[in-house]
Amino acid sequence: CGAMPASPVGASQENFDAIFRVTPRIVLGSMTAYLVSSLLDVWVFGRIRALTQDRHFWLRKNGSTAVSQLVDTALFIVVAFAGVIPWSVMPGMLLGQYLVKMVAAPLGTPLSYAVLKLARRSA
Repeated sequence: CGAMPASPVGASQENFDAIFRVTPRIVLGSMTAYLVSSLLDVWVFGRIRALTQDRHFWLRKNGSTAVSQLVDTALFIVVAFAGVIPWSVMPGMLLGQYLVKMVAAPLGTPLSYAVLKLARRSA
């Protein structure tokens, strides 16, 4: 690669080049996963909303997030790392990242309810 010289006090040129070789794939994977999962999240949210007749906000918020983040995580890992790391490692990466997202997602539900209440009050 060598397009950007490494610092003489930091990582070696070889390590620096290795990072820059995968950066475009990581950016592409991130952007692709974000676009697809955002659209999917909105669609699933709407489907759950219709099925629950506009009740159970917590279910549609967390249910749509669970589905969309699974797709987001899988797309990102495959686009960013296919051919770079062994396929046998990817399920563990997917599971680890997905579990972190699923632990974090419900934590925002009370805040979402507060914002929804404010929005309805001011409407």
